[in-house]
Amino acid sequence: MWIKKKRLTFLLKSFLAISLLITASNVISDEKKDKSSYLLYSQFGEFCTMCESILLCGNDEYEINDEIPTDGKYLLYHLRTRTFWSQVSTIWEFFFNNFDTTKTNSHKRPVDIITIDNNDWSNTIRSEAIISSNHDWFIYFNDRKIDRKTSNWLSTKTNSKLGSCERLPLWKTIDTIDKNRKNDNER
Repeated sequence: MWIKKKRLTFLLKSFLAISLLITASNVISDEKKDKSSYLLYSQFGEFCTMCESILLCGNDEYEINDEIPTDGKYLLYHLRTRTFWSQVSTIWEFFFNNFDTTKTNSHKRPVDIITIDNNDWSNTIRSEAIISSNHDWFIYFNDRKIDRKTSNWLSTKTNSKLGSCERLPLWKTIDTIDKNRKNDNER
């Protein structure tokens, strides 16, 4: 009888543990689904240090449709991979994130900014983007920001809507950038 009671206790504990694991995995899965529609979220997660992304922002007058239009005025943001030391710091960030999730609310990475005005491309300006992830879900660039939940492109100072942004296919867009790039000495 003692063995049956012990076996029953083991089975109940096992059932409870499996139930908790299934529930936890569903919660994590739902959280990923909620964030999967956010601009820049990918299968690699939020802080992919080796990922590049290209965003095209413009007023809502023209449709973008996964490629750079030949008419209209746009700002192209090419988010670059993080630098070597920045990637090393990612290990430190994730270490702290295990204890306090507010420690890694955002990260910085280099960004190339190109203004496109009716197929006339400006020189590339190298800047820095701040990508937040835990509080407001914005990407900050100098005087502009992008709401990653809605893809709205906003003025940082006035918070007024300037237009919207779309993530473009990486390799096809890099080819287009290379064909249209002016001779930049900053690269």
